[in-house]
Amino acid sequence: MHDGQNCFDEATSAFGDEWRIDETLTELIASGEIEPLIVVGIDNAGVARAAEYNASYTSFRGLQPYGEKYVAMLVDELMPEIQRRYRVRTGPEHTSLGGSSFGGNITMLAAMERPGVFGRLLIESPAVPVVGPKFLETILEFGEDSRWTPDDDGFIGRVFIAMGTGETGNEAYNRQLVELMEELRQAFAEEDHRIVVEDGAIHNERAWAGRFPEAARFLFGPQETGE
Repeated sequence: MHDGQNCFDEATSAFGDEWRIDETLTELIASGEIEPLIVVGIDNAGVARAAEYNASYTSFRGLQPYGEKYVAMLVDELMPEIQRRYRVRTGPEHTSLGGSSFGGNITMLAAMERPGVFGRLLIESPAVPVVGPKFLETILEFGEDSRWTPDDDGFIGRVFIAMGTGETGNEAYNRQLVELMEELRQAFAEEDHRIVVEDGAIHNERAWAGRFPEAARFLFGPQETGE
C-alpha cells in the first residue's frame, strides 16, 4: 500500500484519518472471509509525493515526475527484501498493490510498467485528469489487449476501482471524475473487476476506509466474477 503513513494510524496520517486497514483485515481474517495476509505500508516522500507517484510523461504543477523509478524500487528492491524477511507467497496471485489519489495513479503505472507482477489492484479515487491526457490514453491503450491482470494457469487477477461523486468542491471536476470511471470500466472490461461510484463520497481516508471492507472481500475473498 502506498501512503503508508495513512494506512494504520490516525496519529501519523497526513489529515488525521486512517484507512483502518489493520482493524478491518483482522476482523475479516477472524471471520474467515479472507485468508491471512501481510500488508506493507510504504510511506510517501512528503513534498516529493506527486513526483514519485506519477509517470514521467505526465506533469503536475511544474514538477517532473519520475514514477517509473519508484516502481523499479518497489519491484526490484523492496519486494525481494520482504520476501527475504518474511514467509510470504510469491507470484501475481499472491501479490497485490493499492493506493488512493496519486497512490491510485502509481498503482496503475506499476501494473503497466511491470505486467504480470501484481495480480490484485486496489485503486481508490485515482487522480488521472490532473496530470494531463497522456496518462489516461496510456491506460486505455494498455487495456485494449486485456493486459491489466495476469491470466496464467487459470488465475485471473482482480481489480477494484472506486470514486465518490463529491470528491472535490468543484462540481464540474467531480462530473469529470465520474466520467473517468466509465472510461476505466471500458479499459478493464475483460478483467474480473469491480467499479464503484459512491454517491456523495469525498476525497479522503474516511471514504476509503469505508469502502475498504468491500474491496478486501472482493480482492482477497473467494473468487467472484463480473462487476
